[in-house]
Amino acid sequence: MYPHLRNKIEAWTGPVPNPEWEDFLTHWEPVSFEENVFITQFGQQELYFYWVIEGLQRAFFVHEGNEICIGFTYYPDFSGVYDAFLEKSPANFALQCLSASQLLRLHVDSYHRLLDRYTWVERLYRRFNEQMFLAKARHEIAVFTYSAEERYRRLLRAAPHLFQLVPQKHLASYLSMTPETFSRLRNRVRD
Repeated sequence: MYPHLRNKIEAWTGPVPNPEWEDFLTHWEPVSFEENVFITQFGQQELYFYWVIEGLQRAFFVHEGNEICIGFTYYPDFSGVYDAFLEKSPANFALQCLSASQLLRLHVDSYHRLLDRYTWVERLYRRFNEQMFLAKARHEIAVFTYSAEERYRRLLRAAPHLFQLVPQKHLASYLSMTPETFSRLRNRVRD
């Protein structure tokens, strides 16, 4: 069950014994959200972390009245307001479904029990944190050092599918540019 989740985890942890995998899965529960529904609202205490089975989500915050997109999640990957999940704290950003979404969710208390129970979950935690840090660092470097066109081209090469899935205004926000600049680049730049 959920072979993509297992493949992702075992790529980071090595093989997981079947009995441990079955126990691990008992801690996850399926949930569904309609398009435009918030999985996590600003200021909401976050008690869950997610695995995307289907759908597209965006993470964003509001600064001076503008929505600032900080990322997208989609199948097959993890999703959630991770910092608030770890601290059981109010969320500093929101997680919203851009399409109807099917997810698995893990409660923070189950997460801690699994960390204590299995060393491979500790490896998963470490590798996930490494990947989050690297992705954040790369994105910040891009935003602060690359031109708008370079940011556009890099995203187009790295994740061309996002240009089909995500509304232009959210991609523009993620790339730290205006929708008008994004539109001009879209018309000028061809892969």
